[in-house]
Amino acid sequence: MIEIVDLTKTFHAEGGPVHVLKGVSLTIHKGEVFGVIGRSGAGKSTLVRCINLLERPTSGKVVVAGQEITALGGRALRQARHSIGMIFQHFNLLSSRTALDNVALPLELAGRSRADARAAAAPLLELVGLANKRVRYPAELSGGEKQRVGIARALASEPAVLLCDEATSALDPETTQSILALLQDINRKLGLTIVLITHEMPVIKEICDRVAVLEHGEIAELGPVFDVFTAPSAEVTRRFVRDLVDRALPAHLVERMQAQPAGTGNPVLRIVFRGPSANTPVVAEVVRRFGILLNILQAQVDYIQGEPYGNIILEAIGGAQDVAGALEFIRSKDLKVEVLGHVGGDARPVA
Repeated sequence: MIEIVDLTKTFHAEGGPVHVLKGVSLTIHKGEVFGVIGRSGAGKSTLVRCINLLERPTSGKVVVAGQEITALGGRALRQARHSIGMIFQHFNLLSSRTALDNVALPLELAGRSRADARAAAAPLLELVGLANKRVRYPAELSGGEKQRVGIARALASEPAVLLCDEATSALDPETTQSILALLQDINRKLGLTIVLITHEMPVIKEICDRVAVLEHGEIAELGPVFDVFTAPSAEVTRRFVRDLVDRALPAHLVERMQAQPAGTGNPVLRIVFRGPSANTPVVAEVVRRFGILLNILQAQVDYIQGEPYGNIILEAIGGAQDVAGALEFIRSKDLKVEVLGHVGGDARPVA
């Protein structure tokens, strides 16, 4: 559906050229919700604006539905943009127009009569849950309602692709959830390909199928959301997902934990469960087989794209040989386990 090939973008500033995109290549499949995440200045907004040529790349090409957008200009480009809708962080609604007339505006600009455009806009307001707000002006709408109007307006030209540039960044968490649910519903009902730009990992986790992590204008990591969340390979990705899927160790445990055992110190283990392995009763089996005690210090289970992911922090109490055997057994069950350190005495479980 969308193919981005060796895309670069350089801005010229007083201090010299600023290379915002540095050879980005991506393939986005038809009908998927594809996320692009990065810190401020990573180049994510520039990337999404290059897809519909609101920013023209310095080099490289963008192909949408088999048509090379970067080779177009003038009327041909305007026509091609009809198949690419876009919603923005700050809504960009006209304050002098009602919700219905804001949705109808792109159709009027395309040459349809006002009456015809309004007739086509009304079902779109119903689709986004605002049929009863059609005569309201933007000043009379909440932030979430304004964004719903923006989404309806982006759908007015019946696009095949919907670009979302920080579409939820100006919204509170509850409203963000409702807008993400709406986008997911639209994706399913209309088969739209959605490209979602954000700096918030929970947004990616909520609705995206795959994600690209941008850093300094380059792709640091790319893959299915479940894989990127549960087994990140790039440091920037690990920073993004750490607070979301891996709770920090309790401060009192970190203070007492040592890299090497001291005297009768017990190892502190982290066991990571992914997908089907989360259903393995490994803790009970280890206790039964090896006769060691496992003191649960911290545990967390989450679901990403419907698949379970979790990690559990344990103090292993037993002989060194038995613990070593337990570690080998855990790894044989396709589970990741690591020794975080050692503690002496009671490490106190954490609820």
